[in-house]
Amino acid sequence: MITIDVVIPAYNEALVILKTLNEFDRFNNHRNISSPFHFSRIIIVQNGTTDPSFEIVNQNAKKFKSLKITQLCLLKADKGAAQKTGLLWLVNKLPEPVSNLNWVYLCDADLPFDFSEFYYLIQHNYLIHKCDVLIGSKGHLESKKNSPEWVRDFFRKTLYFMRRFFLDLDIKDSQGSMLIRFTLIKKIMPQLKTSRFILPTELLWKSKNHGSILCEIPVSYIKINHRPSKIRPLQDGLRLILDFFCFYLHVKIFSKS
Repeated sequence: MITIDVVIPAYNEALVILKTLNEFDRFNNHRNISSPFHFSRIIIVQNGTTDPSFEIVNQNAKKFKSLKITQLCLLKADKGAAQKTGLLWLVNKLPEPVSNLNWVYLCDADLPFDFSEFYYLIQHNYLIHKCDVLIGSKGHLESKKNSPEWVRDFFRKTLYFMRRFFLDLDIKDSQGSMLIRFTLIKKIMPQLKTSRFILPTELLWKSKNHGSILCEIPVSYIKINHRPSKIRPLQDGLRLILDFFCFYLHVKIFSKS
């Protein structure tokens, strides 16, 4: 049986967090009996939350009987730091030995795509044989988006060419949801140095350097739980480019030492 633990960074997600937990729980309860996987732990990392989302989850966690829900709190942090905190918690808390069929799912609190996408992974045997990291990619030719996002698409494509040129990393979209083998997480977790939005790029680059197989898959980006986007396309895009060059300089300096 394939088990998937979920890490969700959460900043003021009171409007959507219960709906998201309900989607995971409902998937477990209504999945086909022959389905080879289920969601196990949900790690919610509250990164500087000021709304009542922490209390809302605590009060309702027992309703989701198929899930083991843990909340972690950071006083002030960015998305990447929250993801690293959740991954580190899993690395330290999961019992040994860890099977190669254990996966970690990094996703946003408002759920970026339909759960039916997981059946694509099953049908094409991705979760068993083919890959070590799967990226739900807006850059995939078969992906479907519900509306044009010109500024975000521009920065996504710009970063794709930067990753390819500077890091030899041919991944079209590093900001999508990811599924990563937990055995790989345990290997690379001590090496991760960055945070913020550049963390996924470092995670993918370190995975590739370990000889892991990275796969981009098509997804339908129709958000299950709607709330206003917290992304500031221009500001966050420029900051991501700056973070990329800081990361690249770090790579070049330490590769020579």
